Amino acid sequence: MKNYADCAGPLPAPAPAPTNEVQLTSPVAKAYLLLITGGICLGISPLIVKALPLSADVSAFYRVAFSAPLFLAFSLWQSRRTDNKGAADGGRRPPLWLYGLSAVLFVADLLTMHISIRLTNASVATLFTNCAPFFVGIFGILGLSDRPTKPFWSALPLALCGVVLIVGLSAFGDGSDLLGNMIALLAGLFYGGYLVVVRRLKQNGAQSSHIMVWVTAGSTLILAPLLLFQQQILPQTLQTVVLLAGLVLIGQVAGQGLVTAALRTLHVTSSSIVLLIQPVVAAPLAWLFLGETLSPMQILGMSLVLVSIALATRPMRPAAPAQTHL
Repeated sequence: MKNYADCAGPLPAPAPAPTNEVQLTSPVAKAYLLLITGGICLGISPLIVKALPLSADVSAFYRVAFSAPLFLAFSLWQSRRTDNKGAADGGRRPPLWLYGLSAVLFVADLLTMHISIRLTNASVATLFTNCAPFFVGIFGILGLSDRPTKPFWSALPLALCGVVLIVGLSAFGDGSDLLGNMIALLAGLFYGGYLVVVRRLKQNGAQSSHIMVWVTAGSTLILAPLLLFQQQILPQTLQTVVLLAGLVLIGQVAGQGLVTAALRTLHVTSSSIVLLIQPVVAAPLAWLFLGETLSPMQILGMSLVLVSIALATRPMRPAAPAQTHL
């Protein structure tokens, strides 16, 4: 009798079982990891700015002037690698005015942020300068950026409530400065616009290193004339030099560099929510190094911000494949 099993050929390999785990190797997941790391680095910056015995103009100038050569060196090295492997972007070149606008918006954000930290309570300044998601959402509604997604709108109220709790409602009392608060809010507007422009540059094929060269070099040129009106320009102590090095490497090179790289893949709306991790980082560091205590309400606020970040990053979790029934 003929064995029909022999004619059927080898059996196909069983299909892998469906999984709901996050694919950490996906481009979106990697971009979120870059964004979160950059946000953590940016969360350290306000503490360094507060500790620096320099004016807001001078500290902002050093921050961009010392980082510009580092970004330029990396950009040249990256361009050489691209030339050896062949251009992968099809020769697309973003318009130059976008580069210029990114520099103007960044220096406006940087200057207003540093000034607000000097004028008002650092906690209040952190609150208002992290209101960028609100402005990014408005830009999206007006058609100037990515349209806000459902995860963005579900995460935004929770995130803003968390930031308010982290800062503490008592900060709005006599220890705050109205002018400083308004300048800090203006910094949030400028940073939201900066994120939108960077996202547009990335969509037009701009490399992260090229963007940061334009941003830091352009900001240096804009801030340089302001040094003429300052009495103390050079750092006087080794501690000041170390603090400036930390501001350059952590706040600018690592912080802004990683955020810029992540915006090539991520929507600017959800990215602005993730960047609210900055006050979550700043609050415990202020407790450790500045002696500021963490209340139960602030701990609750940190939890709310982390939950909002999880809501905003939901697109990185792929849906489980449909199961077929035989």
